[in-house]
Amino acid sequence: MVQAEQPTRRRLEQTITRYLNRFIVHIRDEDLYVVKQLQHGATVLDEFTFTVYSANKFKAAFQASNWAITVWQHSTAKSVRQRLAGNPYRDRVAPNEFNLLEGAMPLLDLPDRELTAAELLALKDILDHIQNSMVSGNQRDYDIFLDWCAFVAQNPDRKIAYMPFFVGDEGTGKGVIITKLLLPLFGKCALHCEFYGVATCLLCDFN
Repeated sequence: MVQAEQPTRRRLEQTITRYLNRFIVHIRDEDLYVVKQLQHGATVLDEFTFTVYSANKFKAAFQASNWAITVWQHSTAKSVRQRLAGNPYRDRVAPNEFNLLEGAMPLLDLPDRELTAAELLALKDILDHIQNSMVSGNQRDYDIFLDWCAFVAQNPDRKIAYMPFFVGDEGTGKGVIITKLLLPLFGKCALHCEFYGVATCLLCDFN
């Protein structure tokens, strides 16, 4: 009877490990644990973000009360990466790195070419809207907003100490900035917006 139970237990442990590898990664160099979590209110499985736990906090939050996590923790087949990365460019992430931006914002896979006429026209339309409507032609405010967007997109692993805040009547085009610029640039999980009630638009790296 004991001999028959051992293979069954091993298969169960292997199944648990394979399943949890989809949601948990151990970062070996810093002894951290990354847990994949669905975005609040997500309706599909690809709307997710990651939470990073220290070893002690991971144990307190999960391992102490969940035997499946303990099985995964002690498995030699658990998902492991050497270090964390925060890079919006797919081809700049090493195989032994775990990219925290996977799922948090659209990863860039940019072709080595000039923008097409259609792309330039679409870009001009949104930039004209920002300059003429959102900042009322104020060149300083226009430059600050574009610099803010560029910094956050190009430095996703660095915190920024300020954020843009648009106030205006309904129909002035605030939502256009969100849907046409910020959501495509930063993704649903990095940008939180409420169109009714108290409005918030905070990037995850803010301050």
